[in-house]
Amino acid sequence: MFNVESPAELANIDRIAGSLGKRGRVALRINPDIDAKTHDKTTTGKKENKFGIDFESASQLIKNIDDYKNIDLKGIHVHLGSPIYSPEPYVQGLEKVYNFVQETLDEKGKQGIEYVNIGGGYCISYTGEELKRPRDYAVDIIPVIKKLGCKVVMEPGRFIIGNAGILVTKTTYIKVATWGKKFVICDAAMNDLARPSLYDAVHRAWPVNTEVPMPEVEHPGEAKGDDRLELVDIVGPVCESSDVLAKERWFPDVKEGDLIAFFSAGAYGFTMSSSYNTRPRTCEILVDGDSFSTIRRRETYEDLITGEKEFLGA
Repeated sequence: MFNVESPAELANIDRIAGSLGKRGRVALRINPDIDAKTHDKTTTGKKENKFGIDFESASQLIKNIDDYKNIDLKGIHVHLGSPIYSPEPYVQGLEKVYNFVQETLDEKGKQGIEYVNIGGGYCISYTGEELKRPRDYAVDIIPVIKKLGCKVVMEPGRFIIGNAGILVTKTTYIKVATWGKKFVICDAAMNDLARPSLYDAVHRAWPVNTEVPMPEVEHPGEAKGDDRLELVDIVGPVCESSDVLAKERWFPDVKEGDLIAFFSAGAYGFTMSSSYNTRPRTCEILVDGDSFSTIRRRETYEDLITGEKEFLGA
């Protein structure tokens, strides 16, 4: 099923489906103008965002749906942003969708709506703090879903995989400025984990081998009162000042060659990585109990120039 973002996209799917002798099953993605209190760069449900169709335009599309001869309208989709830390935005969005369906669709049209996709955005704990559980969301969301009388589709990608991934990097240099600032320079960078530089996102970080226990909850920049810790910036070697993986963290002493683990890197980690600064992407290792397997090999310089080999005569 296609989630349709605009009238032009609906027309395009209708045209392609017709050329193939098929019917396109679609859901209209509604922009409900809900502020889910996410980062400005990851909000997707406000009217000024590029996503979805406003209610007035969606109403007009539904009135003219028979003009699209190769389309079956089967669902409504709404996605508000990510991460979302409370059920309220979902409830507000779904209530708007429910009212829209009641006001816009006749009985036959309502029966045709089989699915409501409530999108993603379900939060995970990046700093160890306790968050609402899925059950807490369900208690508030399910009553609205029941009113709609549809099957529910969810997109819980980050929630499933986010805390299952760890980025492990090696300390390459320790650099201390004369005015006291300490930089821990490692071989990972913003091209490997883009979220800190892109969204000011916080990922917990801790040395792999240290006797100092990692705090249960981390608040970056907050004084710890522990003389085993010092305030550092953990940075990469990319030629931008935004190449900071962890800023002003209270951190145990590390030396060149020590490994550092960045947690909660399973979502938007490798998928957002790049070869910026001619840096081959890292490998990915799947750990299962005491065994492990390489599921994505480390890139090489040859990989970086693969698309240029014809021009280079290689």
